[in-house]
Amino acid sequence: MALRMVGSPEDRKQTIARATCRAIIELGLHRMNLRDIARALGTTTGPLQHYFRSKEELLLYTKNLLVDELLNNAREAGNKLRGGERLRVVCEHLLPFTESARMAWLVLTAFNGRAIGDKQLTAIQISRYTKCREFFETEITLAKEAGVLDSSVEPALEAIALASFVDGLAVQVLFLSKAEAKRAQEELVRRYLERSFGITASPIGNTRGSNARGANARGANARGRIANTRSRGSTAAGQMGARRLSIVPRRARKS
Repeated sequence: MALRMVGSPEDRKQTIARATCRAIIELGLHRMNLRDIARALGTTTGPLQHYFRSKEELLLYTKNLLVDELLNNAREAGNKLRGGERLRVVCEHLLPFTESARMAWLVLTAFNGRAIGDKQLTAIQISRYTKCREFFETEITLAKEAGVLDSSVEPALEAIALASFVDGLAVQVLFLSKAEAKRAQEELVRRYLERSFGITASPIGNTRGSNARGANARGANARGRIANTRSRGSTAAGQMGARRLSIVPRRARKS
């Protein structure tokens, strides 16, 4: 007897999408079909075809659901933060460091290879990447408005770089050992932000005072440049003084 799905139509669509995720992880995107999904749900293909006209429509819905959940969770994690700390936290929450995020990235990664040569899957990929770039562009703009990024930073261009970094790191993390994944979580996003934007963010678990430290670091850099300038000026003055001192003894010997 087929299992009857409960809840609102949207709840039922999400139930089908999550069963689709399980089927993709177990069988692979290329081998999975509607019968496999129905089997995972304990039902027939009838309910699936009632909500989704085709496998492609179901895949698009499933992928959009995963991307939206990842982005919404990251945005929520950064809601009470500002500047560089917010940017670090939202990036880390997009990565597969939790079981739910790991499942989402396993499914999203399965789409990557299969999209080549498949116009429908390519369209799904373009939709996903566009949505992610827009998300990062918004976050970079917020960091720029908070004063932690230089005024010359172009949010749209940097969004491409940051999205590429997060996407590539996520795939790497899927295949790391637990120890390697833990170190990646603690170090790599922070290092990227430091090297790319000069942002000094707090280590994981310490979210207080990072913006102040970033401001102090920028002030220290400015003071360092001033000190270097003064040092060069002092050196030049010292050299001139030494030359004057070296002339005096010669005159004394001549007299």
